[in-house]
Amino acid sequence: MATSLLVGALAFEAGAAQVDLARYPSLSPDGSAVVFSWRGDLWKASALGGEAVRLTSNPATESRSGFTPDGKRIVFESERDGMRNLWSMAADGSDLRQLTELDASFALSSVGTLGGKTVVLIESTLEGDLYRSSRPFVVPIEGGTPVRLHGAFGGAANASPDGSKVLFERGGMSWYRRGYNGPDNRNVWVYDTATQTFAQLTKYDGNDGLPRFIGADEFVYISDRGTGAQNVHRAKLGAPVDSGKRLTDFTADDVHGLAVAADGRSAVFCVLGDLWRLDLTKEGATAAKLAFSAADDTVLDEERIQIGRNVAEAALSPDGKSMAFVADGDVFIRAIEEKSPTRRVTEGESRERDLCWSPDGVTLYFVSDRDGSESIYAATVRDTR
Repeated sequence: MATSLLVGALAFEAGAAQVDLARYPSLSPDGSAVVFSWRGDLWKASALGGEAVRLTSNPATESRSGFTPDGKRIVFESERDGMRNLWSMAADGSDLRQLTELDASFALSSVGTLGGKTVVLIESTLEGDLYRSSRPFVVPIEGGTPVRLHGAFGGAANASPDGSKVLFERGGMSWYRRGYNGPDNRNVWVYDTATQTFAQLTKYDGNDGLPRFIGADEFVYISDRGTGAQNVHRAKLGAPVDSGKRLTDFTADDVHGLAVAADGRSAVFCVLGDLWRLDLTKEGATAAKLAFSAADDTVLDEERIQIGRNVAEAALSPDGKSMAFVADGDVFIRAIEEKSPTRRVTEGESRERDLCWSPDGVTLYFVSDRDGSESIYAATVRDTR
């Protein structure tokens, strides 16, 4: 049992630090602000560079993020509940909400509009297909169960401003395998949500992917064609296949983590550990490297403890598929399947013991001294599948 707890987290202030190795940028709809992952937390700064402000402060890892189309909220990946899941917060870092409780790996693709509603697009192998490749799924901005977007395999989905079309990539070859030409190379496709039809937009033998709309009929993407390194390219829907043009000219290092503002006027991307900005409104514009500073307050006085060896008692559910257990005085529950996430049921200074399931497996009873004397409490199962 690989469950861990964080004990006694306390941050302290130090001096300023130069931001290095920033990853996973996302841009506000008007392109004025950039959010990126640094030292496992999310930070926000001007898209022109400067001082970065911390949005999250958690020992877990926060990585990919995306602004809602109105710019009021930021959706992001976090491992703060023990598994990677989707969370959202206000653009200033307040009002934290958990959107999913998944027990399968996934990656945040983008945040956009489909059917007139704000949604989150992810890629995952949630359905356990025999062919182990990701599919695009849609999660409501309020949170809930992901629903498959369409019947094709693929990832990195990105909806057009009006939600009528969705760009995505197909193919599974790693971006880190530079110069690959073969049957598993990535290519860019578009899905029409009204007609439920597909069209292939690139057919290059190398890797084309991470497409992002910059207007109703134009998009940018990453490709290693031309220079042998991954660069930003621009193309139009309806134009001949592979008729786009290259916008950047990196040769030694690759572009990754491409983000585009909803207004389509600017892009930010990573090259090694640096962020670069590209003006998409000017023909022949040159990308500019961005510099950020931030308060060096990321050192935490913390202790992570494994609770798997501190289990005092356990109780199997009537169907044999779940197990409740007491560790360090608190109640936890998890599925019997390997690598299943563990959920905390109780928390605090009280001590719990004597676990007992109801015959239907919906209620878990236990004894607790949280009110000053030992009494019987009940916890009801909220989500099943």
